[in-house]
Amino acid sequence: MTLKNEPRAGLPSDFNDNILKAVLEQNPRQSTKCIAERLNTSQSTVIRHLEKLGKVNKLGVWVPHNLSERNKEDRLSIITSLRSQVKMEPFLNRIVTD
Repeated sequence: MTLKNEPRAGLPSDFNDNILKAVLEQNPRQSTKCIAERLNTSQSTVIRHLEKLGKVNKLGVWVPHNLSERNKEDRLSIITSLRSQVKMEPFLNRIVTD
């Protein structure tokens, strides 16, 4: 028994990931339902292709799942700044009591 070139059920997908990327660039706050309606496809197809593109929904915005080098540098800068503030002015010294 061979599996080469066996006919398969279903239609081949003609979904274009570049169009999905363009739609997300226009408005990354769209729901999968809204995107599906706009692209005239099913919501499950949109979800599957968003996952394939490495996108996740964070606080209502579709963003890349992996951090870019710029994102990593920004996070490092922020944590360094916050840590230095705590060392200079400890939190408990700022609490006002009666």
